[in-house]
Amino acid sequence: MMRELLLAFVIALVIGSIINGWPKHKPAQPGADMNSSTNSPIDSSTNASANSSVSMDPENTERKDFPDFASFASINNANFEQQVLKSGKPVFVECYVPNSPACDQMLPLVAAVAKSHEDSLVMAKLNVMDNLVIAHRYSIGTVPTFLLFNKGTLVSKLNGILPQQRLEAMIASINQSASNTNQSIQ
Repeated sequence: MMRELLLAFVIALVIGSIINGWPKHKPAQPGADMNSSTNSPIDSSTNASANSSVSMDPENTERKDFPDFASFASINNANFEQQVLKSGKPVFVECYVPNSPACDQMLPLVAAVAKSHEDSLVMAKLNVMDNLVIAHRYSIGTVPTFLLFNKGTLVSKLNGILPQQRLEAMIASINQSASNTNQSIQ
């Protein structure tokens, strides 16, 4: 019974990734209107490097065109508790599948968020296909999915192609809850 459920989950994850990753045309900016007639890139240098240097090698799970992503902590079934749940800082986890167009499209925004919060946040990545136990535990059915943990608790979850402002608001919610806690203590 459990094996059939796990197989169904994997099939749904793959189909969802394919459907989510193959729009008729990519919007100019993540979260932009798909029907928009203007389709100018956010930053042509970032877009050009993303389109030209992403490896299609299934063995290559690192996205070398974004060195910031390579520096994110790799989370897996073995180190999840130590790296995420017992972390002294809030942890932002990008759940991805290698070579997913939707995940690749979010990379420049995730890298920008990482740079702006490098002192206050641990950035991590989770390859969903290699870590099905964690994917199942947190109901990750589509990629990219973004998880935000604080003090070992999942405090926010977003998925899909999103504008940077949504990711920033997700992180700001931790700062707001921390300031509310400090005010209630005083």
